[in-house]
Formats: sequence, structure tokens, C-alpha cells
Amino acid sequence: MRVLLVEDDDRVVAALTPALHRSHLHVRRAATAGEALDLYRGVDLVLLDMGLPDQDGLALCRQIRETSDVPIIAVTARREEGAVVS
Repeated sequence: MRVLLVEDDDRVVAALTPALHRSHLHVRRAATAGEALDLYRGVDLVLLDMGLPDQDGLALCRQIRETSDVPIIAVTARREEGAVVS
């Protein structure tokens, strides 16, 4: 399974990538929304940080959804109730 990890924080990438590899997942990384738009085609799952430096994660999610039905899991460190996406 191919996973696109969209995350700008190197510490989070360093924590998640080994766990994903142990699960036999092939991980590609995008640090920005722009990179993610170039890389999401052909992956089986997108793990999406909602706080990207160049674009809001929800806006990126909407852009991907316009052309793909790839599953997207939103990942965020935000704790406020308004940050939760259903």
C-alpha cells in the first residue's frame, strides 16, 4: 500500500514513518500542499496534516477530492473543537 504523508514537521515525519514502514506501507512525503498536489495521484491513502505552511489542510483536502476518491485521514495537533472535521 502506498501512503502519502503530507506533513511539514520533520519530528512528526520521523515519528510516523518507521511505524508506517513496519506495517509494510510505502511512504512518500510532501511537506507542502503544493508538493502534495504533485504527488497524491497513484497513492492508496493520504495522511494529511491540517496545518500546512502554504495552505490550509481542509482546502487541500477539498482540492484532492475534486479529482480523486483516495481515502484521506486528517492529522492535527489542534485541540479546539472547531478543528475537528467530520
